[in-house]
Amino acid sequence: MRGALAPRLVRAAALGAALVALAPAGRAAADALPSGSIGLVTGVRQGVGATSSTFGLGALWGVEAGYQPMSTSQRVGWAVRWRVLFSGYLSGQSDNLAGNLRAVEVDGGTGLRIAPRPGLLRYLDVGAGVSLLRSNIPLLPPSRQRAYLGPYVSVGLEQYVGSQVITFELRVGVLGTGPTTLSAIAGIKWGV
Repeated sequence: MRGALAPRLVRAAALGAALVALAPAGRAAADALPSGSIGLVTGVRQGVGATSSTFGLGALWGVEAGYQPMSTSQRVGWAVRWRVLFSGYLSGQSDNLAGNLRAVEVDGGTGLRIAPRPGLLRYLDVGAGVSLLRSNIPLLPPSRQRAYLGPYVSVGLEQYVGSQVITFELRVGVLGTGPTTLSAIAGIKWGV
């Protein structure tokens, strides 16, 4: 049963990327885009590798803020982001006394933003950063640890619609030092 969840996550990720990629791409005069943003994100997450039995398919939601100074005439820019994510999962472990797995994650990172061509309000975003994840139960037996700090990597698409930004991102983290998960995250942010 668990093996069937990963293909569903990949299909959901592909559908989200296709929707953003196929959205009408507006063109803009060479002026500055909103350099700050704040918004809401939601998505799904699945454990991979050693954590696939602990992290079943779960839902996540949260807030994100960022700073990405860039004008529409630039093809390459940078971004700094901060995010808080809350997530819940039906536990895949019969010995889980808490019933459901819950986690809170705080992360900060940087990103490289690439426009397919100047003036197009769509960007490919490649990012990396550090994530702190805290769960209500230990995730990597036999350790009793519930807090994990480590890196993450991501790739995503952003589409400006007026002063709003519609985003879609695939993310892998916490890498190496904690429970590794694959997340598909969609969001809407407002320029400030």
